[in-house]
Amino acid sequence: MKNLPEILVLATIILLFAAPSYAADNNGKQVDETELCERLLETQGKEKLITLSEIASRYWNIPEEESWLKKLYAEAAKQKNAEYEMKAAMNMCRYSHNLEEEGKLILWSERADSIAKANNLYNDDYFEAQAYMSKHYLWFQYFEMSAETATNLYKKADEVDNEYGRIAALEVLALTYQDSGRDSTAVKYFDEAIGRLEKSQEKHPNIHAQILTEATEACLQAGYLDKAETNIKKFVSIIRDIETEKTPTDRPFPVDRCYKLANCYYADLFTRENLLDRADSALTAANSIRQSDMYVDYLQNLAFARYYYARKNFGRAMEYVEPALIHDKSMPSTLILRGEIMKGMGNYEGAADDFLSAFDSLKKANTAAMDNAIAQQQKIHDISDLQLQLKDAKISEEHTKLLILMIISIILLTLLGLIISYLVKMRRLHKQIENDNMTISRANDELRVACARAEESDKLKRKFLENVNHEIRTPLNAIVGFSEVLTDAELTLYDNEKKEIVKSIRSNSDALLKLVNGILEVSTLQSGSYKMNITDCDVKECCDTALELIDNTIKPGVQLNVQALSGEFKFRTDKDLLIHALVELLDNAAKFTDNGSITITYLENKEKNNIEIAVTDTGCGIPPEYQDRVFKEFMQENDFSQGLGLGLNACSIIAKRLGGSVSLDKHYTGGARFILVLPL
Repeated sequence: MKNLPEILVLATIILLFAAPSYAADNNGKQVDETELCERLLETQGKEKLITLSEIASRYWNIPEEESWLKKLYAEAAKQKNAEYEMKAAMNMCRYSHNLEEEGKLILWSERADSIAKANNLYNDDYFEAQAYMSKHYLWFQYFEMSAETATNLYKKADEVDNEYGRIAALEVLALTYQDSGRDSTAVKYFDEAIGRLEKSQEKHPNIHAQILTEATEACLQAGYLDKAETNIKKFVSIIRDIETEKTPTDRPFPVDRCYKLANCYYADLFTRENLLDRADSALTAANSIRQSDMYVDYLQNLAFARYYYARKNFGRAMEYVEPALIHDKSMPSTLILRGEIMKGMGNYEGAADDFLSAFDSLKKANTAAMDNAIAQQQKIHDISDLQLQLKDAKISEEHTKLLILMIISIILLTLLGLIISYLVKMRRLHKQIENDNMTISRANDELRVACARAEESDKLKRKFLENVNHEIRTPLNAIVGFSEVLTDAELTLYDNEKKEIVKSIRSNSDALLKLVNGILEVSTLQSGSYKMNITDCDVKECCDTALELIDNTIKPGVQLNVQALSGEFKFRTDKDLLIHALVELLDNAAKFTDNGSITITYLENKEKNNIEIAVTDTGCGIPPEYQDRVFKEFMQENDFSQGLGLGLNACSIIAKRLGGSVSLDKHYTGGARFILVLPL
């Protein structure tokens, strides 16, 4: 290795584009080699080329890679697949370039050129292959040849309109300026390359990261510290996007190594800004990352040297600057730094030697031939840039004409839209008026119905209050009257008379209590505050209990019967509510049955998964005009019937609470029959 510039750039390219030892850690895409070789034997056509390419990528910069790349090239040539021929040639250029095998690099660069000419294939791989040739000349300080190659590369990129080719040529142009000590001009071309990368439709994270690091070094050397900080932030953002797989990359990328590199740049930046505490933190962060290489170690040593120089700790600064100059003592910026350190230590003779060596190195890089080559390269770039500007101006003019036409079209379409919108709005308004009229009409109909219901409800409530008044007054009057008789001291009563009076008082008290309880129970059921108690219930037992509870209300000569139509069975329900419902049905039957019978029948219907309990009487029945309203509250068949009209309503509420229903059998004509249906 002849000089330090080649070490720096070589390390950058190898680590950013190669880094085989990190590929598996960061991308996790390694496949077992045996599996790949087995797949190679089984595949044909393009799949075989893909497999060969994948195998070759496993051996980065070692002889096995060259062997597999040659196999890939031979197979691609056999299949006449120019794309993979070019890919193999490009990778061979990169391989030869990284190992400094100039003869092989020239050979494969010419092959890439031949493939491109034969197939008119000037793709990204072609320009990358040619860029390696140009960088090779630059690294060995063949500045004129590097500038000439980069110029031809830029011309060809313009000719075929390949943006990646322009970016590759701009990078070489910037590196040429940087290596010849023209850092300010180098920054200009680095900025253009970065701008084109950021605007490009295709993302190239590896090359983007590489150019950002080169641009950062040029900015730091030129004193453009704000721009340097911006480039470092962009570099870190790319690392994070690749690390989190937000940005995919088809090449290995050493994430930890790049974080270390970024911290070295930050340390150099903060030192130049005299923010030494922040520089110390950045150096500590860089030191904590083990993943490194020769180039990063070089930058880290320089960062430490500048930091300790700024701290005026010249001894420590010298400890770090010396390793940076082990391989080459001709790097101008490093020689100048060591000269400044020696000057600080009082070694003026050593400082003068370093300053003279740096001057000689810069003088060597700035020959007349080099100036002419760079000037020619810049002229080509400027002409191309002017052509692009003229092209953009023409496109802009066409865009302006198109924009005016679009504006006129938009105005006409807007007017047409407004007219259509007005017509549609008027039609909708007319339709809305019709709908509003219909809504008002329906509302009036609903209001009339509601008024009728309200009147009916009010009538029922008045009737209910009258019934309550009557039902309460009757037992109360009897209780009060009999109580006065019992307390009349002047009236002599026999024991049997007293017993009859007490019995009558008790009977009227029970009737009054039953009345009040009925009202409260209906209120509780309607409010939903009743808590269900689901248990296993014997149907016959519930029916017998209900018959016992209404036995004293049965008129003489009326028989009570219970019939099981499907055998005895049990089911789960609220026993108290079921008995309550049966009592209400039986009580209703008892009121209207003077002779004959009242019968309870129950049937288990397994197909419908329910039970049917029917209460049938031989009474007067229910007239047709009342049949649809019997379950409404306060409903009575006539004004002289006993009760408040709450019994059947309560039965309906209970049936719903139990998950079933109650209905009147309108086909039965021998009296009245109510059917209670409950789920099993």
